[in-house]
Amino acid sequence: MFLRLMIPAMMSAFVPINIRKKSNAMLDVKKITKNVPLNKDPGDCAIYTLKYIECLALGKSFDGLCDENINAIRVKLAAELFDEVREAAKPSNLDLCGVGFKIPSLMDESIE
Repeated sequence: MFLRLMIPAMMSAFVPINIRKKSNAMLDVKKITKNVPLNKDPGDCAIYTLKYIECLALGKSFDGLCDENINAIRVKLAAELFDEVREAAKPSNLDLCGVGFKIPSLMDESIE
């Protein structure tokens, strides 16, 4: 129930009013039972969920979302996430509150 309230509130806060009318109405829940991809490996549920939500949001079919393709989908998603955060993750951008921040390394002898 929490997500059904939180998502409309977030969308009202972040999506411009000319794109989406502000609304805090609770989301409806619909159960889809036809043509839903199922995964056999329980370790893949997060990737399935993300891609399933993406397909629903874009109005696309679930063709290609299957156990045989999930590793390639995982690698592609990881590469897309890396591309999105690459600039923000540069060491020069990690100055938190004016205090220099260093990402520790396994070879860093200053960490005890």
